[in-house]
Amino acid sequence: MTSNGSVVYQLAARNLKRTIRNPMILGFVILQPLIWLAMFSQSFNRLTDFREFSGRGYDSYLDFFVPSIMALTVLNTAIQSGLAMITDIDAGVLDKFLISPISRWSILLGRVLADAVTMTVECLVVLAVAAAMGARVQTGGSGAAGVVVITVALGICAAGYSNVVALRTRNSQITMVAGMLVTMPALLLSSGFFPLALQPTWVQWVAKVNPVAYAVDSGQDLMNLGAFWGSLLGTFGVLGLAGSLTFTGAIRAFAKVTSGSGGGAGTAVPLSVRLLARVRARRARPAE
Repeated sequence: MTSNGSVVYQLAARNLKRTIRNPMILGFVILQPLIWLAMFSQSFNRLTDFREFSGRGYDSYLDFFVPSIMALTVLNTAIQSGLAMITDIDAGVLDKFLISPISRWSILLGRVLADAVTMTVECLVVLAVAAAMGARVQTGGSGAAGVVVITVALGICAAGYSNVVALRTRNSQITMVAGMLVTMPALLLSSGFFPLALQPTWVQWVAKVNPVAYAVDSGQDLMNLGAFWGSLLGTFGVLGLAGSLTFTGAIRAFAKVTSGSGGGAGTAVPLSVRLLARVRARRARPAE
């Protein structure tokens, strides 16, 4: 039997190949954030003329805004993660995986690994475009790597949420709407567009429980101000907690979808296989 690590790698490679074969989806996912990067960085560029903004250490709105666009990019990709899971269910691919001699958790881990690779590439593209526009990371290459790691961690948390909705509803439209319902409000209720200190008090309070706010804030620090280790540790703690919650929900939803009634604790019996077995059993009964 193939080791679980090899299976996860192979499933991740399979998911990445699907993404590569549909470049238009990936292109549209990243195109919108890049358009926002160009538009908002120019529209709000004069904010640096105000002491309330520049006095906080932000010399360029472009540098301030880049982590927000990276967050928006991975949040959009997270929605696609749930949609891909629904596609596998509807096409019967999940059933084929479940009757093969592999751990069912490898299927979910392969999906997550592929998402992480895709999000990393997208973040690097955003950074490259921003650098071409004149953005600079004050903390250098290590700071840029830190921004990517934090943003990808946020995206993985969001992918867990997307898969929870997808596995619970098995409806692509609901999954899309649920993702969009969370993505933009979460970004707006953070320092994504303006420093939190310049926003209403209630927004600042909401940001205290908003994982997107922590990720964006730490990314802005690394881009503009420096590495504040206490803040970074707090961000990873919040993202770790959010990720554990979303993936606990995803694992439970996945177990419900893949477990069969009457099967063993570690046996995954797809619904289609159970129904086929019942039909064969009825046909095999002798006529009375």
